[in-house]
Amino acid sequence: MEYYTGCKLTVEMPSDTQMAQPTIRQALTDNMPGLEVEFRITPSAQFPTAIEAFVPDSHSLANAAEQDSPSTELKPTGGRTIVAMASDVLANLKA
Repeated sequence: MEYYTGCKLTVEMPSDTQMAQPTIRQALTDNMPGLEVEFRITPSAQFPTAIEAFVPDSHSLANAAEQDSPSTELKPTGGRTIVAMASDVLANLKA
């Protein structure tokens, strides 16, 4: 089983993008095997941007959390982790 199976990422794309969606999907799934990628065309977008991620409760990333100070509440970070990783992949594609 691929590690990111069940996780979903939404990538915002400009309508006149020069990058093909298959190229972006391949780069993301090469770095995060099993990740489901959805594209959202947004005319105001400047370049492909990872905007949100879903991590199912059954996935090990769902347990990732951090505590905001001074609160004692733990906030989930699994989705943010996927968005951050995807943002790095997308930045490398632009370079």
